[in-house]
Amino acid sequence: MPRAFFSDPNHRTLLLLFASSAIELTGYFMLSPLLTLTLNERGLGQGIIGAFAAMSWLALLAGAPYAATLVARWGVQHTLRVCALLPLVSALTYLSTSSLAAWFVVAFVGSLASSLRWICSEATVAALSSDATRGRWVSGYSTLIGLTFIAGPAAVAVLIAQLGLGSRYPWWLAAALIALGAALTFALHLPASQQQTAAPPPAPLAQLWRSARSMPMIVAAGMMGGFFEVGINGVLPLYGLQMGWSQASAALLVSASAVGGIVGVLAAGFLGGGFLQSTLMRACAGLITLACAVQWWASSVPALVWAVVFAWGAAGAALYIVVMVVLGKAHQGIDLVQRMAVLVMAYTVGGLFAPLLGGWALQVSTTAFHGLTTAIAVLGLLRLLMLKAALK
Repeated sequence: MPRAFFSDPNHRTLLLLFASSAIELTGYFMLSPLLTLTLNERGLGQGIIGAFAAMSWLALLAGAPYAATLVARWGVQHTLRVCALLPLVSALTYLSTSSLAAWFVVAFVGSLASSLRWICSEATVAALSSDATRGRWVSGYSTLIGLTFIAGPAAVAVLIAQLGLGSRYPWWLAAALIALGAALTFALHLPASQQQTAAPPPAPLAQLWRSARSMPMIVAAGMMGGFFEVGINGVLPLYGLQMGWSQASAALLVSASAVGGIVGVLAAGFLGGGFLQSTLMRACAGLITLACAVQWWASSVPALVWAVVFAWGAAGAALYIVVMVVLGKAHQGIDLVQRMAVLVMAYTVGGLFAPLLGGWALQVSTTAFHGLTTAIAVLGLLRLLMLKAALK
């Protein structure tokens, strides 16, 4: 990179934010498979394990409405620091006690902090990048975070294969990575605009609802992105099995979606600044709808499923990135954090409903699943086409 790139203080800050997030989240995502496998080893039922896994989603839904309130009281920099420490407390608690009740509590607290960090970090990336480079910074950050989803569990798989599930080494490594990420977060010195406090917005839930109503296109795009990028992954292996595939091939469908997501993020980052963002959103929704139409021939041409799943991941991820670019261009400060929280909530709702509805549809038939995904895609596309483009 040219020397001028590093001479920009915002660029140096963003690179440090990238590093702290990547290191901490790699450790954090190591804990997820460790916890699941350990609870299973202890003989707990699938219902308990599923409820434990749901803590992250519940924490996200509980915390997002209050992101702007916390930032107003503490500033972005202090909020990021607090949110970096709480997952470390969770990791150390897992190491120090086997109490299931304690694990449930710290799972919620750690996930709550991580969800707030997600909102504040993405708002910071959007705020500190210029209009000309925002798409590349946003897509680069999202790609890096996506890789931590892969790196954390992969590290656990290697360590368990070598040391066994009973070893404490993977737990200590996860805690060490979280601690290093937290230390780098404390080394961050954001611009004064990101450290300022303000009067907290009144009635956070009402404020969030007003923000959501003021940007229906953002909400529609966020929900559609969450549904097809991450939510549907929860049932893709079941879909493959119902198509008569082997377990290994069915599991690889999630990888195809993840690869599509990375491609979509990078493409949106480079294209988002050169097109009308509303047009790009509609194009992504159109690609999802086209892929849903193609899947009806998947029974006779199974290879089409790979292309369909890849397209879902790519277009769903691109929708999220384009919305982030739009918000970063149009808003700043507490207002940006509030609107980023709306995006995260919409994305989460889409991600939650996809496996619920998809699992129900697959219980009926493969045709019902095709009908469900097609209906969701068509409704999302029509919604985006009907809304007036308030985006430049």
